[in-house]
Amino acid sequence: MCVTFQYVTDMKVTLQNKILIPIVLTIVLLIGGSAFLLSHFIIDRFENNIISMLAAGNDILSKNIHSTVKAYRNILRSISAMPTLRMLVHDANYHETDANQLLVNLSDIFPDFLQFNLTDMDGNVIASSNIHSVGKVHVADRTYFTCAILGEETISEPLVSKSTGQKSIVVASPVRDYADAIRGVVYAVISCEQIIAETIKNVKMAETGYAYIVDGNSGLMLAHNVWAKIQSMNMFDYQPWMNGLKGGETGIKKDYRDSSGKPRVAVYSKDSLSGWIAVSCIASSEIESQEAFIRNLIFLLTLGSAVLIGIIICCIIRPVTRDILKISHFASAVTSGHMDSTLDITRNDELGVLKNALSTMVAALKNFVDREIRTTEEHRAHLAAMRDSMILTLADLVESRDATTGQHIKKTAAYVKIIMQQLQKENVFPGQITDSFIDNVVRSAPLHDIGKIVVSDVILNKPGKLTDDEFVTMKKHAAAGGEIIRHIIDITLDSQYLAEAEHLAESHHERWDGKGYPEGLAGDAIPLSARIMAVADVFDALVSDRPYKRGFSLEKAFAIIREESGTHFDPRVVTAFFAAMEKIIAAESFFKQKEQLGDCQALC
Repeated sequence: MCVTFQYVTDMKVTLQNKILIPIVLTIVLLIGGSAFLLSHFIIDRFENNIISMLAAGNDILSKNIHSTVKAYRNILRSISAMPTLRMLVHDANYHETDANQLLVNLSDIFPDFLQFNLTDMDGNVIASSNIHSVGKVHVADRTYFTCAILGEETISEPLVSKSTGQKSIVVASPVRDYADAIRGVVYAVISCEQIIAETIKNVKMAETGYAYIVDGNSGLMLAHNVWAKIQSMNMFDYQPWMNGLKGGETGIKKDYRDSSGKPRVAVYSKDSLSGWIAVSCIASSEIESQEAFIRNLIFLLTLGSAVLIGIIICCIIRPVTRDILKISHFASAVTSGHMDSTLDITRNDELGVLKNALSTMVAALKNFVDREIRTTEEHRAHLAAMRDSMILTLADLVESRDATTGQHIKKTAAYVKIIMQQLQKENVFPGQITDSFIDNVVRSAPLHDIGKIVVSDVILNKPGKLTDDEFVTMKKHAAAGGEIIRHIIDITLDSQYLAEAEHLAESHHERWDGKGYPEGLAGDAIPLSARIMAVADVFDALVSDRPYKRGFSLEKAFAIIREESGTHFDPRVVTAFFAAMEKIIAAESFFKQKEQLGDCQALC
């Protein structure tokens, strides 16, 4: 501005200058006044946006907390309903080693849980994934134990290890006997460092921002996205207002001060399910420095605009207008998603600086977007692989309890895939059997017998023929399998393909003539995937050895399948089965050789 006034003072006062000077001064005053008002507007919007972003991030954190706690409770609720645990609390003479082994297996399936324990009504540990804990830990005086024996799934306040100082929480659920009376408590220990911090470890909020989770009952800090900040201090001592929050309450604290007394802006919310409080905050000084930067930037832009307008009026209005138009087109192109657009301007003034800044910004933005897309795709692929691995592990766990089935889940999956590919090739079910459908069914096939987890080992591994009562119990595994899959669907983000797992688990024992179980469905009312699995399941049962029978020959098995077409099986599926008979025989031979090789290695 000083340069402009010096230039005006030295100018020869002519009529042109008498007209030009008032115009330039008027424009400068108008621009200055507009910039002053605009700076206040922008700064106000900037602060609101900062708070909105904090609130949005804190909302995601709160939802992560809610879904995580819900998942913990659902897992413990499912575990507490397992027959082995119910038998243990029902019958004091039942061998506790089975329960110990089950809890050890659960620790393998859910590695985020440090330990699973089962207690009696007096709080004594009677089974544990850590055998050294049995009978040595007494928890009757713990709040979570008291709540659990009253029939509630509960989560404890943070527990601090006296030896290591590490924090953990306990999720507890009542265990009922077969008369539905509460006879014990199953609980799991979860490390705050390994599990709870997962909800916020990637939270990034500028340079001074951070987020943390506080237990709403005790005031102890559960997790912090800067792990080194987790201490055993009671947050209610530093932030008394937290102690009065109600479940589901959210808000903003502009007068928030941290433990060192420095002012911050914070947003908070209290989860109604767990009682945990999520807090996200940023230093007020960072906001103020950004506001000062905006003021200075607007001042500099105002000064540059005044100088630029003077030059435009004097001599080069057209080139500047052309370049401004180019910048406008460039900005519009970038806004429309054309990140590869270029800005063809060669200038050494403010427009040139603006051009370089925009180009640098767009290049950085493009790199950021590309990196985020790659990261997101890799993350999704990783999650899908983890999900499939966990589901196969769960299926293997169920199969390992049944000593009679061998490689049943792998063989049935192979037969199902062959039949579906044949049906697709012959276009038997147009629009239904797609590549996506085949992929979903094959991935879900290992879960078709998941319901056997509710069947007693005594019945499941009985060497002889089942009695009528035992067969009735065995038949319950189909309905139980459907219910288990529905529970998994409820807590799984990407659960589309599990719909076929539900059909397979619940309906693979239905018959074409309506005489199957559990629902007695008939004909096309039976899900297509279950009709296909029925053929594969029966075929494998016919040709495989069992303790109570030798496997039938392929000729006899094929004869039985053909004979049951139209009564037990969908005739169209049977037709496709025989059309792909060579592939079926090859798959059966492959698995038989594999089993024989395994037996030979075991003998050696």
